[in-house]
Parts: sequence; structure tokens; C-alpha cells
Amino acid sequence: MLNIVLISCNLGYEIKDGKVYYKWIHGGNMSKEITLVEDADAETFEVIKNDVDLHLGKDKNYVFLELAKLKADPATFEQIKKYYWRDKDSVYMLRYYDGLDNNVVKGADPKTFQVIKDNWGRDKKGVYHIYDQLKNVDPKKFIAIDEDWGKDDKYYYHNKERIDSLDYKTAEIVSPYYIKDQYRVFCRNKIVKGANPKTFKALDTGIHGYDDKYKFEFERNEGPITEEDKKIYMNADKKK
Repeated sequence: MLNIVLISCNLGYEIKDGKVYYKWIHGGNMSKEITLVEDADAETFEVIKNDVDLHLGKDKNYVFLELAKLKADPATFEQIKKYYWRDKDSVYMLRYYDGLDNNVVKGADPKTFQVIKDNWGRDKKGVYHIYDQLKNVDPKKFIAIDEDWGKDDKYYYHNKERIDSLDYKTAEIVSPYYIKDQYRVFCRNKIVKGANPKTFKALDTGIHGYDDKYKFEFERNEGPITEEDKKIYMNADKKK
């Protein structure tokens, strides 16, 4: 029987001898593997085309992401935008799918759901970050700033968490984890004790920071900065 390769570069789905297989690269030794897609119906199986390089397929019974079966309706399953998808009952976020049953955007209305930006979405009643709904947020007033930070007319949000004690008017985002106002520094929604907002800066991926006296990892004070630390921080600033 003629093999039907459904994804380019010899990776993805293949129908062979009346069965559906998934061809993938083993991350450990970079070898090519081929695995049977359990419960897939070869006669009705088709690839779901998309613009984010997800390996998706469906048959008359199921929707598949690589080898996993999603709890989605194949007849109404469609892409909204990027990694957000929907069927007649639910909204799905597939960017961070890890094989567990956690890809449903909890409580989202598939009829009115829209992607705002990156990991943020809204429907007629609320705002969502990845899978979770933010509490008591007016979707008409919400602004997505980047993948991790957003705000409405009163508060800033890190993912789904509201930064309650942040001074809104003087707030300044420092990194994917840090934000500060004229009084304090926060790591996500926790106050970084002892950090000086006037001199505080973030390093590398944003999980480390320092001010004129101390160095920090997330919200933890890691002690006084040394002369060697200062050289490292100065070099890091020059590369920005």
C-alpha cells in the first residue's frame, strides 16, 4: 500500500496498512521514531492544518495532538488564533500542552472568545491567561502588555495574579517577573523585602535582580553585593 505522508519533512502523521502512525524525533538521541496512534480511524483521519506548527489531526471520533487524544469535538474543532482553539463546548490553549488533561481554558465561552495578545484572551464575561480566568476583571478595560503582564484601569496582573498593593500610577515593569513602583519592588505578586525601587534592576532571564546594596533571586534576598558582583552587573548592563 502506498504510504501517505501528511506532514512535511517526514515528521508527523502517516497512514500505512490501514493504521495511523506518528513520526517524531526522540529528544534524547535525536533518532526518528514511529508510533501507532491509538484509536485513530485511518479511513476518516485527516491532518488539521495550522500556522503554529502543531501536529494536529482528527478522525470521526477524536482530535489528536501528536499521540494524545484531546477531549474535543472533531466536527466543530477549529483554530481561533495561534495556539487558541475551540469546539462547540470549550476553548483550548495548546501552546503548553504536556499530555495531561489541562488544555481547556476554564470557563471560557467558545462563541465570544477572542485572543487579545500572546497568552491572553477574553470573552463576553471575563479575561483569561493561558488556562485560567482572572477574578473580577472587566474584559473591556483590560490591556495585555506582554506574555506575562497585563492591566486594567486599577490593577496590574502577573499571569492570573493581581498585584494588590502596587501603586498603579508609578508602576514600572522591570522583567517577566519583577515590577516596581515608587515605594517597593515586587516579584510577581510578592514584595521583595529590602529592595530599593530607585536602584533596582533585573538580570538575564529576569529571575535575578539587584539594587545598590543587595542581590535577589525571585523575591529572596541573597545578601550584599560584592565587588565581583558589581563587575558582573556592569557587564550585563553594557550588553543590553
